Amino acid sequence: MIKINQSIFISSLIFLFPVFINSVKVTGDLILFIIFLLGVYLSISKRESPFSTRHLKLSSAVVLFYFFVITLSVVFSEKPDEIAHFMSRDLHFLLAPFIFFAFHKLNINLRSLLYGVKVGLVVLCPYIIFQLDNGVIRPSGVMNNEVFGRA
Repeated sequence: MIKINQSIFISSLIFLFPVFINSVKVTGDLILFIIFLLGVYLSISKRESPFSTRHLKLSSAVVLFYFFVITLSVVFSEKPDEIAHFMSRDLHFLLAPFIFFAFHKLNINLRSLLYGVKVGLVVLCPYIIFQLDNGVIRPSGVMNNEVFGRA
């Protein structure tokens, strides 16, 4: 059985993910990478794969198929060098099966994710307002720039 400390650790990361994903971009990627490493550790220690686990086969296959299609679209595009710079964000899809595996194997409290979303919004709103007051045209925490677009 998985130790309770790992479950508390992963629940804390899940809580912090929505708080930091919009305000400090690198921290969100770091949290995903830590969860990925935990999934790899659990996969090796349990001698299971996200591709052989009954509940995760379909999601892992869909994610890998999506990455394969994106890669093919870059290769066969008219200007692959211009589109290839987007591949770094698509590489996250290769990490997803192990993130699924970590969530599957650990006892995750999903309320912590919802609380994290709420706290993230509370933290993000004053951050965006402060940036707008200081003349930043597109605040870094805004996902859709049309919401705060200027004429």
